[in-house]
Amino acid sequence: MMDRITIQHGCATKDITFPVTFALRDGKYRFECIQVAPPVTMRSRLQGMLKQVPAQEGPGSVSIDIEKMDSTGRKCLCGQVDFIICMKCNRHVCGSKSVETFFRCSKSCGNSGKIGRATSIEASEGGAQLALGGPSKLMLPRAGQKLLR
Repeated sequence: MMDRITIQHGCATKDITFPVTFALRDGKYRFECIQVAPPVTMRSRLQGMLKQVPAQEGPGSVSIDIEKMDSTGRKCLCGQVDFIICMKCNRHVCGSKSVETFFRCSKSCGNSGKIGRATSIEASEGGAQLALGGPSKLMLPRAGQKLLR
């Protein structure tokens, strides 16, 4: 049985991705937030690209009933505590650009729409180090194209 999961989060305002790790604690039945990792930078994504497995794809991906999650202590890097699951980029994105029942994701994703209710979430088994990049649209540079630093 898994005791740790990682969920990719995003800041709608700062347009960055960061993994959050949850764990089963003290024999409890619910996953509690234990670690908010530093943001994933372009450099770390490029360094981990060949070994990266996005959180919502491939082996190690699990579906968790939303009732088994305790998000107490989870906070975005911008200070926001409310998160919405974006159905386009599959991240839990802070509500800093959302208004009442209307969601707006980060600029790099561009998704927006009416907020609904989730019954389950997708996560990667293990700690944050197993899910560095999360969903991404990175491509290798073409011949003659320079890498960003």
